[in-house]
Amino acid sequence: DYVGIELMPRWSPDNDEILFLSRSNAYAAPAVGGAVRLVAKGTDGDGMVRSASWSPTGDSIAIVRNDSLLIQSLARRGSRFVGAGAQIHSCVWSPDNRWIACISGNWIALTPGPLFGNDAPTSIVLFPVAGGNPIQFTDNGVANESPAWSADGRFLWIVSNRDGASWEVYAIAVGGNGEASGSPIRIGLKAGSISLSSGRIAYSVPSRKANIWRIPIPAGNSVNVAEAEPVTSGTQVVELLSASTDGNWLVYDSNLHGDADIYRIPTRGGERERLTTDPRPEFAPSLSPDGREVAWHRFVNGERHLFVKRIDSDAEQEILPKPGDQGVPRWSPDGSSLVAWSHNKERGAVFVIKRHANGRWQLPAWRLEAGQLPVWSPDGRSIAFVLLDGSVQMMSADSGAMRSVYSPRPESGDPLAVFLVWEDPETIWMMGQSATRQDIWSLPIASGRPRLLVKSDDLRPGLSASFASDGTHFYFALDERLSNVRWAELKAR
Repeated sequence: DYVGIELMPRWSPDNDEILFLSRSNAYAAPAVGGAVRLVAKGTDGDGMVRSASWSPTGDSIAIVRNDSLLIQSLARRGSRFVGAGAQIHSCVWSPDNRWIACISGNWIALTPGPLFGNDAPTSIVLFPVAGGNPIQFTDNGVANESPAWSADGRFLWIVSNRDGASWEVYAIAVGGNGEASGSPIRIGLKAGSISLSSGRIAYSVPSRKANIWRIPIPAGNSVNVAEAEPVTSGTQVVELLSASTDGNWLVYDSNLHGDADIYRIPTRGGERERLTTDPRPEFAPSLSPDGREVAWHRFVNGERHLFVKRIDSDAEQEILPKPGDQGVPRWSPDGSSLVAWSHNKERGAVFVIKRHANGRWQLPAWRLEAGQLPVWSPDGRSIAFVLLDGSVQMMSADSGAMRSVYSPRPESGDPLAVFLVWEDPETIWMMGQSATRQDIWSLPIASGRPRLLVKSDDLRPGLSASFASDGTHFYFALDERLSNVRWAELKAR
């Protein structure tokens, strides 16, 4: 009778139990069914249990809270601190009990919320089970995912796009010091995730496509996404998009040519225009109110950094050339400022950047250590953003106290807000996430009670977490994800 969103299930070494994450905690359940037991309790936000993995003997689990890796015995209370790392998750314990391998970065991709399934560079780090600082096993310039140990503990297998192709499987020898020994061995399999035993590999074979569609904004009853019509086509993944102030253009990110770049296309359809060509992944474009500039974020050394350029020029300017995560910029209505989001921590942080008359950008005058995906009010005096709990908050663009606009009622089935568009002074449009889908809702600021506008169809690909509007239509990506599970025999060479 357990109800929740379960993530990252893992078999116990004796195959009797399954370890999984749900509701910020880690649980274990009998493999043949039965009562679920709490094995590691977390709290919302930074205190959530982000990863849980069995020890080789099954008497302990490795868990991650915030950026700390801990070992917790199942026989007695308490835990032992192992080490700390940046955004660590998806950890796996080596069979020889020497190392715990974790992914570092992009934790939000595995957390139901605004960027569930997000593509971003990550690295693999190894922690000594005895305790100590993490050892960098791969770089963080590309996506390195799904670590899995060989049965003898000599190799760590990963899924990576290190050679430019997504979902390639590699085996990397582990040196005695925990560093990679020798060059990665390309296995010749494509997989979204992998699991190894002594003689077999189980792996998922993913396929993903996400193109932009549009649908008229309903004036009365809600409409079904099945009524939408395509704007783009082809084998590509579009994650984040926005519309120009005049409603004539859409800008969006796409991996049409490999790593994600920024594109522009007329809202009524037409030829796409590629605006950036940097080999590093680029996402979340936003057009200035006059339509002459585009701002976006690019991954630099594993962090999101903000950039801006004129549409008619190749010259780019990095807005905040300093360490720190900065992403998903949105222009103020007068074009003098950007509001952006840092999501290197669970709760996120929002901040406003102003530009001097001479074209130079100031450092943020304030930073709110909570909030995700902020947007401007139509008059530019306020910003709205979502919190990790799915609520919608407002505050002055010059900083100040938060005001709650919407909060999902516990156990009510109310949607969790994951993305906002604010064009009407009295109403915010939001992407709302339920247990099975994402829909578009109208949220009157005065009442705070959402009304369904665009409903997802369970028989079609789901709406992605981002959408835009030109005043007459909604634009969104329909995210089509398919996967098959396969296995293969492993043979020594």
